[in-house]
Amino acid sequence: MKRSILLILTLTAFLFSGCLRNLEKEGINPETVYKGRVIDAQGNPLSGIMIRITNDQVIYNSVTTDYDGLFLLKVDMSKIDDNYYVLIGDIKGEHRRGKLRGFGQDVYDYGDIPFVNINIPQIGATELMDVSFNSFTCQCEVASKGGSTVTERGVCWSSSVPTIKDNVVKCGVGEGVYSCYISDDTFDFNTITIYARAYAINEYGETYGDLIEINQVQLNKFMKIKLPTVETIGLTAMTSNSFTCKCNVISQGKAIVTERGICWSTNIPTIQDNKVLFGGGEGVYSCTVTGLDFGSTTYYARAYAINEYGESYGEPVEVNSSRVAYFSLPTMDFGGYTYHIHPDMGGMQWIQGEEACNNLVAYGFDDWFMPNKEEMLAIAKIENVLDKVIRYWTSSDAGSPYYYFVYYNYGWDTSDAGRSNVYHIVPVRRDR
Repeated sequence: MKRSILLILTLTAFLFSGCLRNLEKEGINPETVYKGRVIDAQGNPLSGIMIRITNDQVIYNSVTTDYDGLFLLKVDMSKIDDNYYVLIGDIKGEHRRGKLRGFGQDVYDYGDIPFVNINIPQIGATELMDVSFNSFTCQCEVASKGGSTVTERGVCWSSSVPTIKDNVVKCGVGEGVYSCYISDDTFDFNTITIYARAYAINEYGETYGDLIEINQVQLNKFMKIKLPTVETIGLTAMTSNSFTCKCNVISQGKAIVTERGICWSTNIPTIQDNKVLFGGGEGVYSCTVTGLDFGSTTYYARAYAINEYGESYGEPVEVNSSRVAYFSLPTMDFGGYTYHIHPDMGGMQWIQGEEACNNLVAYGFDDWFMPNKEEMLAIAKIENVLDKVIRYWTSSDAGSPYYYFVYYNYGWDTSDAGRSNVYHIVPVRRDR
């Protein structure tokens, strides 16, 4: 944590003579108490900071701030016979001076005094590098040793803002970047929050870095990086008692995928239900499940992959009897996709045809669309799909209000017509 002084208390020299005589004459107690709290730029208390009443030659009294940064300094005013000020810390050439207002009062309270002690170590950036269910790793930096060698550094943690009086892991000495691994059986970052920060100690005191928070959010973030990334691409084949699903391990995560495959159940499945294995590693693969009796039962299937950190799943897909007929539809491979071709829906105007395709729900799918002219020409090459005496609308715009249609004239070709013309519609659905 970079500390900076927010306020320098200005020097107001208080010159007087015959101090005791004046105090006695006025009937004022010659002993005055000065108190306050020394803090850093973030409002954290600074312990072990020297507080002195001095005139640069004589130190009239001194104390150090306690654990909470507090000081209580008593001064016998009868013994002071010169200009004087409060010296906060012991930094040669950089005295932090405060004026002694309240001359002759019983108590004067400075309140909070923001201060930077350049003699204590300075902490650089702290970064959370890893979180598991009951451990975490921080990368920290002692950017400057301050006024003397750093004799201890590490990370402290607690359920609130931690100090070295709480839990600590020591991670060496000196300046520079270091990493600390903290593990505790009481940690369960699914349910608790722990606060941690770097610390460093030299002979002038301890200092702390920025506060970091470790909880379920960070756990999920790091587990997502460690676990495989899996995709259920979709069904590619189906019969009355089997289905084939195409899957992909996009990334293995932070460890090798030792097992991948597909799992299925009548609910959202996990590997504790039914599964088919397909080796390990990453990349595209297909799994076939047999011996099913769909009837009125709907199954759910999804890809899975396992590495040493756990298992990951793709999105589930529905498998039921309504999909069997879908895989009996004519298909074509075009542009890297497999197209399933819906039966001819009859003749209608272009705008009606577009709405019919976009709103179509059939065979358990709702993402049908009107093919463009290139797709329709590719469909025309498939035997017994398009009728040579019928014209078919496409989604390709020939310049509003004209759209392309496909027709047969000694071979399949395209032309354009106004959208009020009535031609036939053949919706398609595209699988990867």
